[in-house]
Amino acid sequence: MSNQLSPIHCISGNLQQVARAVSRTYAEEMRPCGIQRSQFTILAYLMNLEAITLTGLADKLIMERTTLTRNLTPLVKQGLVRVKPSDGDARVREIDITNLGVKKYRVAVKYWQKAQEKLLNKFGKKNWRELENSLHILRNLVT
Repeated sequence: MSNQLSPIHCISGNLQQVARAVSRTYAEEMRPCGIQRSQFTILAYLMNLEAITLTGLADKLIMERTTLTRNLTPLVKQGLVRVKPSDGDARVREIDITNLGVKKYRVAVKYWQKAQEKLLNKFGKKNWRELENSLHILRNLVT
């Protein structure tokens, strides 16, 4: 078995370990603003989109619909996000950010930026650009 085919070099396992470790940094920095990193990502996407279907947002986030729904629930309860039937088809649900959600995002993005800066300083901006490019290539190959 070649070294690269050893389970210790598993792409998925290594990516998950890194994701968990990096997520801790964001969680610690963002704790004061009261939303989780996964919820922040949803708000960030909605800041840049018109109302979008649940399926459309799940596709953009490369996330299962059930996971997205679970992450949306607290955002809806807090009044940060609205889920409503589509004007074109009442069977389709659309999601958009509320005015309160925009305000929350503007507060949260400052905490997110602190986490981002902390990690960029540790890892290096050049290293991140190279890794980000490689991750985009990998994502495009597998989606």
